[in-house]
Amino acid sequence: MISKSGPNSRSDSLESTSTPIFKPHTGGDVRWEAINLVTRASHCNLNFGNFRLVKRVGYGDIGSVYLVELKGTRTFYAMKVMDKASLA
Repeated sequence: MISKSGPNSRSDSLESTSTPIFKPHTGGDVRWEAINLVTRASHCNLNFGNFRLVKRVGYGDIGSVYLVELKGTRTFYAMKVMDKASLA
């Protein structure tokens, strides 16, 4: 394969048709399927009540990032929580 150069070029691995591109939002990812399962079962959108905070993994001036578990699914996510007043 001939590689391209320049500011808009892609890497050879992205141009290969034999390499599948992983897109978790299109399905096949257990975390995405867990979110779909919870939202279908409760007939509502996700909110803080659907998650269990495990621990804080980082923080900044206006918010923190937490490791959270989607209740009842054993799937883990990173959740960024920001202070609304600081954003305004």
